[in-house]
Amino acid sequence: MFSTSRAEALRRVAWSVDPSNDVEYIEAWQYSKGNSITMDNPCHARLHDSKIEEWLAQDRFYSAPVTKDPDAKLLGGIRLIISERQYYRPPSFSMSEASYLRIEEAFHLPPATLYAFSNESGIFSRYMDYDENNSGKLQRIGIVIKASQKYQVGNYGLSISHDFTTQITTGLLHGTGVMLNRNDFPAWPNCPSIEIFDLIKAVPHLWTHPMLLPVILLQHHIYRAEQFCTTQLDDRVNNLQSQLGMSRAGRLNGLSGPYMDPAKGRPIQDTKINLHNLTGEINTCITELIWFCQVSEWECECLHFLSRTLDELVNSNANRAGLVLPETREIRECIEYMTSAATGLKGHNNRGRERLQADFNVLCSLIAQIDNRLTAKMAATSSRDSSAMKTLAFITTLFLPGTFVATIFSTGMFNWQSSASESRPRIVSAYFWIYWAFTIPLTIIVAFSWRLYWVWEKRNLDQDVLYEIENIEDSASGSTRRGKGNIGVGNTGSVLGSTWQSFRRRSIKREKRS
Repeated sequence: MFSTSRAEALRRVAWSVDPSNDVEYIEAWQYSKGNSITMDNPCHARLHDSKIEEWLAQDRFYSAPVTKDPDAKLLGGIRLIISERQYYRPPSFSMSEASYLRIEEAFHLPPATLYAFSNESGIFSRYMDYDENNSGKLQRIGIVIKASQKYQVGNYGLSISHDFTTQITTGLLHGTGVMLNRNDFPAWPNCPSIEIFDLIKAVPHLWTHPMLLPVILLQHHIYRAEQFCTTQLDDRVNNLQSQLGMSRAGRLNGLSGPYMDPAKGRPIQDTKINLHNLTGEINTCITELIWFCQVSEWECECLHFLSRTLDELVNSNANRAGLVLPETREIRECIEYMTSAATGLKGHNNRGRERLQADFNVLCSLIAQIDNRLTAKMAATSSRDSSAMKTLAFITTLFLPGTFVATIFSTGMFNWQSSASESRPRIVSAYFWIYWAFTIPLTIIVAFSWRLYWVWEKRNLDQDVLYEIENIEDSASGSTRRGKGNIGVGNTGSVLGSTWQSFRRRSIKREKRS
């Protein structure tokens, strides 16, 4: 069924055309007598692309090591090819296409290998090969695992095939930064190939077990995920909480004094820039935690898959005698421990995400408070401007009656010039008192009328504000009882109709009083 997907994957892969590129290999052979670990067993070394065929055939330099005990028999072992993923997209191999096809054929790799290696969210599957000529005996099992892709932990995949006749596990490890001197995450002192080789070297009694390599891959992945999440991500979370200054739980419990105010003593613009950067850092960390929650979830699912596969192998009639052993119990115990570790890590990441989400809500509240301060300053400035305009308007009002009277008296209806018959003409008209007689009373009347109107308008405004507050409280209580509110609906209409509603309420009040 995977023939079409495999052909498509072969076309999408970027194969190496550089003759200087090479791969790595790991070999571990288990013998019946004595210590299987010798100077050249297990072995981890480089392999040029042109030597892959010779290594597959175990010719010349690449033949299996010979033990000193002639009675020792080869029980099985591990043969693993390691290839670097040189590009993120498209998927690439540090070997030629011909070398890969030869490895796939010699190792009996599952047909979904290439398709799985291109997956980014994580995948796992198994394939059983039964011998139809021998009463359906299980002859070979193939397992493909592609880790959930996070470069801080590991972007690699493993495809293996275990032959129950020879007890030899063959496989291909492919990923980014898996080989020596490659670009892996800088936090790790060694590349994955060295760390996986050390894990293999530590358990020589399990080299013939079909589940060893998949379990080691998950062990390596969970170890890195746990280290990254409980050290680097936790340190980032604590640092962000320290910058925010609004939490003293956990390691921050030793802090004392008042809580930090990020806006105190700073210009509002600088504070908003600082909080903007803090918002971006918190959002980035929350996103990382969400991703690693998915990684931990994939680890738990993959471990359950390995546990089911182990149960199926143990319950197989053809392999019951070979797998019900202390080695199988050790593998099962390791799977159970890693399942618990992955589950705990998933909960740890979920709690970290909830902590940062709470801090993010606090940060949004702080930003709203700073915006309110800015709004208050703008309101105070507007109030001062309004007071100045009121003063100018009042002064203008005081001079308005005089201006009006002067304008009236300057018309042709009045003649204020002295007559020519007078010997001493008057510079100041004898009727000048008439101007003051009209101006002063009219000014007093206008000022008094303005004051009466101001008191009346202020009383109506206060009543309107109280009326609006009561409406808001009634609406909030009503929406709470109904479970759904209408907040945010019809705001434009309410603004446009506020003046009409105000006059309407005043009319209703006057009608009630009358």
